[in-house]
Amino acid sequence: MAWEEADGDGVVYSYTVTHRGSVAAFKTPYVIAIVELPNGVRLMSNIVECSPDAVKVGMPVKVCFEDWTPEVSIMQFRPA
Repeated sequence: MAWEEADGDGVVYSYTVTHRGSVAAFKTPYVIAIVELPNGVRLMSNIVECSPDAVKVGMPVKVCFEDWTPEVSIMQFRPA
């Protein structure tokens, strides 16, 4: 196993829309997706900056980060 650099591009492999959140920081509804990177790696993240109804399997996405604190940033994806 080794680190591999990625440019932040990906596609939505699968997703679900959550209508009932368990954490107040996540305003519902929100999208939890599996994003596939060009190198085949898949990871779980949120899709932001679009309506949950607009998310589709195969949709191109680009990484973005949300600063929660000065020390913590959360990786998310937005439509490319």
